[in-house]
Amino acid sequence: MPGRLVTARPLPVLFVVSRGGARPVVAAVAAAVLVVGWVPLGLRDVPLADGVALVTLGVCAVFPALCCLGSLVPPGRGVEATLPRGRLAGLRASWALALTVAVLGTGTVVGAVRGLDPDSTVLVLRGGLLGLGAVLVSAVLLPPAAAWLPLALFAMVSWLAGSRDLAGTARWWAVLSHHPGSTSAAALAVALWLAGVAAYSRWDARGR
Repeated sequence: MPGRLVTARPLPVLFVVSRGGARPVVAAVAAAVLVVGWVPLGLRDVPLADGVALVTLGVCAVFPALCCLGSLVPPGRGVEATLPRGRLAGLRASWALALTVAVLGTGTVVGAVRGLDPDSTVLVLRGGLLGLGAVLVSAVLLPPAAAWLPLALFAMVSWLAGSRDLAGTARWWAVLSHHPGSTSAAALAVALWLAGVAAYSRWDARGR
């Protein structure tokens, strides 16, 4: 039609715009750079402090996920109301996956640039995955004003009371502080992430 200047955007683009566009991804990437790039690991030079240094990184690795919370809550139901349930679930899952790739990918790259050892890299990936799973579940179950609390409180308590000694030996419940080789901690992180993606895909975040 002559003179027509407006072109409809593809639905995936509209969905991304409804979630804040690139801003939440940039915020999550920036947080991952700060956590992985600047968490002090100098404690490794102190006798018996290897575990303490790993605890610091393991606990802090969950915080980039908190930057994703705002992008999980739609500002309105305009886009969602026009989509069939299957298409909407696919878009939500794709958005969760994009945030996961941004957080974990940034952590891996920054860790490689910083020269982190394999144990530290495992903690970055495990903590990031667990954190993302936690915020996805919280976003579905809790209002936005409270959705950040479970992960933040758990990380804080893990830091303050999750170790039994000065060597950083983790208590059974402090999975963020578990040894990098812990299969139970890795399994929990993967299971929580999968549960978070499934829940967010099905129910979306609460909008109040």
